[in-house]
Amino acid sequence: MPQAQLPPSWSQMPLTPVSQDSHMPQAQMRIPPFLPFLLDSRHCRGRLKDHPAPQDRGGDSNYFIFIIIVFLFTLIGNLVLLLTILLNKSLHQPMYLLLLNLPINDIIGSSALFPQVINELLLDSRSIQYAACITQAFLIHIYGTGSVFILTAMAYDRYVAICCPLQYGTIMTNAHVMRIISLVWLCNLFVIGVLFFLLLRLPRCGSQMAHSYCDNPSLLRLACTDTTVNNIYGLALF
Repeated sequence: MPQAQLPPSWSQMPLTPVSQDSHMPQAQMRIPPFLPFLLDSRHCRGRLKDHPAPQDRGGDSNYFIFIIIVFLFTLIGNLVLLLTILLNKSLHQPMYLLLLNLPINDIIGSSALFPQVINELLLDSRSIQYAACITQAFLIHIYGTGSVFILTAMAYDRYVAICCPLQYGTIMTNAHVMRIISLVWLCNLFVIGVLFFLLLRLPRCGSQMAHSYCDNPSLLRLACTDTTVNNIYGLALF
């Protein structure tokens, strides 16, 4: 399959040259932020785009079926766990209320990643709109960081249960559990929000992504200016 090219209407868009004091080569041009990104499909197809084979469509069908099965299994499994905890009143305990956040977080992560990969395999499309790419990257990082915060909250619950068993019921009240859950999601949204605020302030000089999905490191490589602040924050965060 030939390498993906930008449509002629995009190539006619005016591009702004990078200033000479930029850290990027002077020959690179700034790209309007609303133009779509081109995704690298080698990571989800296991082959080079520039060397297609006759049986590639059959291989794509196998990948498509496999990803569909994984996606449905993930959604159904998390929904079953979610409904089991919500509908069973005997499970309305601090540990299970904290556990309830894990399937919610998993649904967010899988819904952010798999639909784009399915769309790429089904329609043979390697482009993604700017807003969709930023949204996907944001939700993927929400999922990754949220898993850490949720497991930390569950570890705190187990710490109280083991070290203060007699005071467990007094400490881990429903109100306290709700405060912990709120803190988990607020901290998650805040740290990822700052990460993407630092990212979106940067102009970009490229549209070719390094992966078949969008994430912060791949988007950061397309920036035209110095990314030291982003790198320091990313290292401190992850």
